[in-house]
Amino acid sequence: MPPTTRVEFEVAIICALPLEASAVVDLFDEHYDDEHDIYGKQEGDSNAYSTGRIGQHDIVLAHMPGMGKSSAANVASGLRSSFTGIKLALIVGICGAVPIPSPNNPIILGDVIISNSVIEFDFGRQYPDHFERKSGTKDTLGRPNSDIRALLNKLEVRHVREKLGEKILQNLANLREKIDTARYPGVNQDRLFEATHRHMHRGEFFSRDCLCSMARSHSNHGISAVRPPGSVEV
Repeated sequence: MPPTTRVEFEVAIICALPLEASAVVDLFDEHYDDEHDIYGKQEGDSNAYSTGRIGQHDIVLAHMPGMGKSSAANVASGLRSSFTGIKLALIVGICGAVPIPSPNNPIILGDVIISNSVIEFDFGRQYPDHFERKSGTKDTLGRPNSDIRALLNKLEVRHVREKLGEKILQNLANLREKIDTARYPGVNQDRLFEATHRHMHRGEFFSRDCLCSMARSHSNHGISAVRPPGSVEV
């Protein structure tokens, strides 16, 4: 049975991109706002929401207007004012800018990443030859509350991780049944680049300028691309 008011929602999901939000919405077992918005929002809250149920949990999905800390802060503020009963908020996305922890422990497409802290990677001081991120106690966002820390520790348990992996595979199978684009297109569609290749993913028309469209296959193991001036490393 759907919640009677928005105060009863306890779990929120925040997505920056429509691609990410689409996957979350497709996992809803029940949609509460297909016909009309029955819960509304607080005056002054500019967020857009989708509500529904995943399993036994009533979910409110907040759609961000774009990427970035400013958008995230505004969305979080509006979410807290409209859905005051939220106990757990998850930022869910494709991790397109995730750093590489080490050459021996790479992160590849398809990995599921669960963070245990929030770091402002661009908060610090720029020197002539390098950028130094601030990491002092007064400069960080602080650690999660005890409930979230307990949940994160539980996810470190081998048995729990195995069960989580099984549920993830089941959810992926459900997505493949619902949307064709979630299915693996086959190895013939793979386009592999060496880590040293440069890509032009900047500017308003990044899709047109992206070097991926200029790639040419040299072997079954990788693809090289022309590198015009002004390209950047990612």
